[in-house]
Amino acid sequence: MKNYLVTYYARLDALTQMSDSTPEQREEGMKMWTDWAAKAEGHVVNLGNPLAYGKRIAVGGDTSDSTKQLCGYSIMQGENMDEILKLLKDHPHNSGWEQSCEIEVHEMLEM
Repeated sequence: MKNYLVTYYARLDALTQMSDSTPEQREEGMKMWTDWAAKAEGHVVNLGNPLAYGKRIAVGGDTSDSTKQLCGYSIMQGENMDEILKLLKDHPHNSGWEQSCEIEVHEMLEM
């Protein structure tokens, strides 16, 4: 089986909205993710974590705040990319809570 890095994107203001939600709303949102992971049983290696406050390091070492909209990651495994894409079709990140949401998948190559 191959490993895949799944990255989640949303507008920065959408992430602020999420952080301002109530504990009950966050719990409800997390339940959607754990329910999805249960359906993808055997394929989710690491459900991952939310990401925030990224920094950019330029050539030469200058740093600045990241302007990327990366907000989380997961690691999945499967026979091929098509299998992973099929499992992600009904992922809660793309359930419509925020129209700017996107998911990207990258195969993790063996070194």
